[in-house]
Amino acid sequence: EGRRLGFVHRAVLVTLACPGERVDRLLEAAAADQRAAIAVDLADFVQRCHELGARDGNLDLRNLLAQRGGTGNWLFAKLDSPRFRLRPRGTAPDRWTRADWRRLAPQLAAFGVTLSPAAGADRRA
Repeated sequence: EGRRLGFVHRAVLVTLACPGERVDRLLEAAAADQRAAIAVDLADFVQRCHELGARDGNLDLRNLLAQRGGTGNWLFAKLDSPRFRLRPRGTAPDRWTRADWRRLAPQLAAFGVTLSPAAGADRRA
């Protein structure tokens, strides 16, 4: 946690345990339609992280955990981010958000899934 004038300006949560399955392993076992659903929810997760100002720099499927939420959607947790950056909140893309998407896209393509930053936004519209 970092503070300026008594206010938190930066905070990082570190935990020893987080439920879920590694996304790379989950995608290996999933059917094609399940892979697409996982990818859409993953796009939502990454987009929301970016909106909150988080830039990962190490966005790898093996460092993401997923579990089904109560409504059937997929929930994610990110592990092992030694290169993360925190930026001001907002939706404006920058070189770090674009780098996150570029790093993630080919990993998903190996499972036959195409993902773009708009994937989650399209579903919510």
